[in-house]
Amino acid sequence: MRHSILLEKLRFRHLKDSAKSPQTRSPPLSTGGKGGEAGSMKSQKKPKMVSSFEELGLSEEVMAAVRETGISVPTEIQCIGVPAVLEGRSVVLGSHTGSGKTLAYMLPLVQPRRPRAVVLCPTRELSEQVFRVAKSISHHARFRSTMVSGGGRLRPQEDSLNIPIDMVVGTPGRVLQHIEEGNMVYGEIKYLVLDEADTMFDRGFGPDIRKFLAPLKNRASKSDDQGFQTVLVTATMTKVS
Repeated sequence: MRHSILLEKLRFRHLKDSAKSPQTRSPPLSTGGKGGEAGSMKSQKKPKMVSSFEELGLSEEVMAAVRETGISVPTEIQCIGVPAVLEGRSVVLGSHTGSGKTLAYMLPLVQPRRPRAVVLCPTRELSEQVFRVAKSISHHARFRSTMVSGGGRLRPQEDSLNIPIDMVVGTPGRVLQHIEEGNMVYGEIKYLVLDEADTMFDRGFGPDIRKFLAPLKNRASKSDDQGFQTVLVTATMTKVS
């Protein structure tokens, strides 16, 4: 239920934002609560800015990946996203393009070994960008990732899913296709990221996203299941009064 609330909040914000010009956009925002409970926008505190990634609580393995990028000071959205994801919160992260949103969720996501994550993107191009970031981090954090997106050949994607995989990056339709064909299973998914979630709603991916979420929510409703963590990433979210 709490994941549905996050999705509906994002969809509402996107509808409100579509009638506004880019100049009215707000600074980076984060919503959500421990374990995925949606929080009030009015209760959000100003993020604590830090001067280094070490202060965000990242492991030495992940820090080695950060150092390789040449980035030394985290951006505002990274100061928001990294601690929130590390704390197990389901969150909405909104910031402008080029602000470092991918690292804001990717770095904390891969800190636990074998993260068991799915990252959904609206386009093949964005899937490729996210996958490149994942591959670069995996040289240090040691996790396996693969990309399955529309436009790519099915057989190589099937082969890549036949080995133990920790992170799948892809478009909603193609990921669902692999699930329906038995190449992927829901059982061990712990993290779900919707990157450019507002764009996915705008392009009509809402039904696919809800179809993907349904088995996860059903699994999470069982008393012996620890549920899953959701991160919604958007560049066009605005504060709703």
